[in-house]
Amino acid sequence: MGKIAVRVWRGAFIEVPLASIDIGSDRCRTSFTEIQELAESFRVHGMIHPLTVSTVGAGEGKKYLLIAGERRLRALILLNADPVPVVVRDDLSALERKLLEVEENIQRINLSWQERIEGERQADALRRQIEAEAGRPAWRQDDTAEQVGVSRQTITRDIAFAEKLLARPELRAEVGNLPMSAAIRKIERIEAAEAASKAGVVATAAWRLGHARDLLRDIASGSIACVLTDPPFGVEAIANGGTGEGSKSATYKNQLLAADNLNADEVRRLLKWFVPELSRVLTDGGHFYMFYANQLYPAIRAATDAAGLEVQEYPLIWYKGRGMAPGRGYTYVPCTEFILFGWKPPRKRMLERTMPALIEQKPVSVGRRLHAFQKPVALLETLIRQSTIQGETVLDPFGGVASTVIAALRTHRVGIGFELSPQHHLLGGKRVRDEEMKGGVGGVDSE
Repeated sequence: MGKIAVRVWRGAFIEVPLASIDIGSDRCRTSFTEIQELAESFRVHGMIHPLTVSTVGAGEGKKYLLIAGERRLRALILLNADPVPVVVRDDLSALERKLLEVEENIQRINLSWQERIEGERQADALRRQIEAEAGRPAWRQDDTAEQVGVSRQTITRDIAFAEKLLARPELRAEVGNLPMSAAIRKIERIEAAEAASKAGVVATAAWRLGHARDLLRDIASGSIACVLTDPPFGVEAIANGGTGEGSKSATYKNQLLAADNLNADEVRRLLKWFVPELSRVLTDGGHFYMFYANQLYPAIRAATDAAGLEVQEYPLIWYKGRGMAPGRGYTYVPCTEFILFGWKPPRKRMLERTMPALIEQKPVSVGRRLHAFQKPVALLETLIRQSTIQGETVLDPFGGVASTVIAALRTHRVGIGFELSPQHHLLGGKRVRDEEMKGGVGGVDSE
């Protein structure tokens, strides 16, 4: 293309061959966007700021080491511009050249947060070294904050996080696509889990017989990291054998105890006392999962809204991998179950990993089922891992045969469960004891 016009520049500049400029290594900036747009701007309007370089060598072998302006240089290369305008700064030390590169980059609005905080870290470290070598007063983070134009609190957070990512580069892959605030929270969870693992956290279980309304009073406010429960559905058709698994035979109906399902009005009354208690016992940011029947969703949402809880606007869907009732020709075969997912504000606890809202898991086989509504332990383990770290407490106030408590043990959490039925409590207690004997590591029976 040839020469690029330099429209505005307050100092002297020279033009040098494009091939004589060496980008060097260990650059502050690692990603570059909108180069094509910048090149087009140069072609139409010219450059406002030349590149900043220093001289390397002399005579025919003279080169120029790029100090600042790599994005501009890439645009010039794209245009095949030659020669290119530069300002030569041979008056700078190696540290000062690096500082100039870093300080120019951290003022750019299109830096990623990773590049920005690493630039701030480098600028702070370089300034400290330069001031110390010059015998001037010590450079402080307050000075860096003033220079960058942010608060001391922000610069302290940014530099500390940059140092953490520098010390543990493997964490970058864990948070690369997240906003910075979410990345900080996720790494805090990772470190907490690592600390719990190092400390040899031992999972424990508390399996109690009684009414959830009474037993919840013994749970301290803000002490539960996650509530994972399957309260009565309040769907009379289930008990009557009209839909779902209940349509197979009278055997299914006969498995149900009085408190397993209830009717819709009874469940609405239950929600009025249960959901406020759920909110009370959850830690700030704690998650909750509640299996539910679609017919009662409005009542559940009214209860969670009244208690100040927040919910994901679409449900988790447990896909069972097969139909749970014979086809009748008029309707589709049921094969899923809804799970309400929510949290106690403020929302600050991230999920362990990103995954779809559709979770496929085979149900407990009929021959091994101890409870009509028994959930597979593997499904519950997935949810527990998503929302807690080792050593935290998981509560199931409607415990059935203790599947949630067993899932907590297998994932090295503290499990607490309540069950109203002495029969189910006895069966669940045996399962918990057997799991504790195995050390909470699971086994062939993952149901």
